[in-house]
Amino acid sequence: MFDGHGGKQAANFAAKHVLPTLQEELADVTLTSEKAVPEELEAYSQLSDEDKLAWHTQDALVQQLPAALVNTFRKVQEQFHENTQVLLITSSNTYCLALL
Repeated sequence: MFDGHGGKQAANFAAKHVLPTLQEELADVTLTSEKAVPEELEAYSQLSDEDKLAWHTQDALVQQLPAALVNTFRKVQEQFHENTQVLLITSSNTYCLALL
């Protein structure tokens, strides 16, 4: 949910730019099966390489997502202000995020 303060311009801008910016932030998540499963789970030999890769990718995303979200929100806010400074728009954003 994007809430524009002082007008809807910032909310509209964020709606268009947050997801692509977040995708860029998370583009460096390494998809490698090397050390894909923590040592304590290696006993589960029934895990396929594909399952180990999925486990590693999920773990990497969970670890990197908080910083990626903060960076994304900052970048989008900065881009908005850079793009609207000339227009004297005083709108800004508040982000509300729920992850399930």
